[in-house]
Amino acid sequence: MRVLALFGFGIWAIFLSIRDIKVFQISNLRLFHFLIFGYPILWFAGIRPEFSTVNVTLIGSIILFGFKGWIGMGDAKLIALLVPIFDFSDWEIYLVLLLVISVIQITLLSLRKHKIVAAIAWAPAILLTYAANMAAQFEFF
Repeated sequence: MRVLALFGFGIWAIFLSIRDIKVFQISNLRLFHFLIFGYPILWFAGIRPEFSTVNVTLIGSIILFGFKGWIGMGDAKLIALLVPIFDFSDWEIYLVLLLVISVIQITLLSLRKHKIVAAIAWAPAILLTYAANMAAQFEFF
């Protein structure tokens, strides 16, 4: 069941990332699909949402970043959906992973366009980081 949950999350993440790369927009409908279908699947796979004071504060801060324009509002909503099911035990590793994936994405886009890009689609980096976090929570063998 856990492998199936990871596979399902991966399929949804690929479609969401492709859309974000193409139009720099994460639709509310796709986020709603994750809320309605993804959360129950992850629940049955053993990943339970946790609404602690730290998580609620982090979600509020990220939404504030979205309102301030420091990150896209779609990215803020995506992170807000993923925070309750994120395992923060080794959060430093995942922060570095998020930054490395973002730098790789900026480098590849800059090389392709022959200039430094001003904006990137964050969904692929966010979702790859969460997928690594989710895979680390599972015991496959």
